Amino acid sequence: MSRMRLYARFADEERWKDAEKQWLVQGWEPVAGFRPFAPVEVHASPGPPFGLWVALAGLGCASVMFLFETYVAVWSWPLSLGGKPDFSWPAFVPPAFEAGILGAATVALGLGLHALTHQPPETRPLDFPDEGGFWWAVEGEDGEALYASALALGTEHCVWEVLP
Repeated sequence: MSRMRLYARFADEERWKDAEKQWLVQGWEPVAGFRPFAPVEVHASPGPPFGLWVALAGLGCASVMFLFETYVAVWSWPLSLGGKPDFSWPAFVPPAFEAGILGAATVALGLGLHALTHQPPETRPLDFPDEGGFWWAVEGEDGEALYASALALGTEHCVWEVLP
């Protein structure tokens, strides 16, 4: 006997939830469910603090650049030009600022690309029919018994698929 998948549409969310419980009790496998809106009890997480990571990267790059310029101008290669002191920090600020902007932009680009390419799975993992309502996809061996069970649970509409 071939394996069947039944897509069953329900009128409201209560019947949809009851159908899952009943099918699990009867031994059927509800593969996936679809509801036209997010459940009320689920709250969207704010996500990772991208702004914090970008700010830390900018400040870190600016600090490293400032320390690098200080090392070069004071210890590694001190030049006495026009009598200015070796640690002439106002001259170090513009390159450090630019390094901070470059570091923050690079981290923002990397985090943005990571966020775009690592999206959560779709809310419709199976190919549900493009009709509104609450759907369950249920798999089983005995298609007639599964169909009778779906009718007993009060489905509005059923669609069959024979699995390979």
